[in-house]
Amino acid sequence: MNRSATQRTFLNYLLAEPSSRETVVPSAELQALLTQANPHGLAIYRNAYTARLIGVLKSDHEKLWSLAGEATCEAMARRYIEAHPSRVRSLRQFGEQLPQFLREQEMPHAELLAELCAFERLLLDVYDAPDATPIEFADIAAIEPARWPGLALRFHPSLRLFHAPCGAIGYWQQLHTGNALEPNALPSPSAELWRLWRNRERVSQFQPLDAAQRAALVGFQATGATLAEVAETLLDEFGDVGIVGLINQWLRDWCAQGLVVGVSINDGISPLTT
Repeated sequence: MNRSATQRTFLNYLLAEPSSRETVVPSAELQALLTQANPHGLAIYRNAYTARLIGVLKSDHEKLWSLAGEATCEAMARRYIEAHPSRVRSLRQFGEQLPQFLREQEMPHAELLAELCAFERLLLDVYDAPDATPIEFADIAAIEPARWPGLALRFHPSLRLFHAPCGAIGYWQQLHTGNALEPNALPSPSAELWRLWRNRERVSQFQPLDAAQRAALVGFQATGATLAEVAETLLDEFGDVGIVGLINQWLRDWCAQGLVVGVSINDGISPLTT
């Protein structure tokens, strides 16, 4: 057996379905080759491969493990490894498909567990996002008032919006304080709409949103809308609820929290970009 064939055979053996590996019979040549280097044979390699990947998922999703339990999560992780063997160089991305995988499982509280898993992955994304230097509200206030309708904002790369209809963030918060929870033991009512970001001190934070502020953030961040366009959208969706005052307060809050890293004007002049 040449080297390439040996490597393929060994990889295929490692990637075999974890729960039934005892039934997977390696070739005699591969068995003999590895036994020469390791008297315990192939078992040490296959067990280490699975254990390492389970450990990665557990490390990335501590609250999921706490809520669902060790046995449930280990069994789930083995099924995930079978369905989604590692195809990436960095284990940081290995669990990216885990939230959707959980939604597809026939297990109690699958939607809640998937939502909690998605939130934990989002926290990883926020932590790993690129750096950018925030600006101050005073910098925005210095722009001529007549030009404010054309103002567009650029947000910190760590900003994420999250919808949590199952209340997973409430569970996360309870578990983070060290409280034991069962999936059917609901914590205090929690908001459904959230934003996450990394602040000036490089600490990941999250905060509940109302629908109006979320619509404003989506307008600025996703569509590149100007302040006038965002205000018009808010008026159409929510009516006259003091939009000018709300936007002014949001701008102050976003700048104080290190969320705004640049502004531009739709006439092509960019007085503040970083």
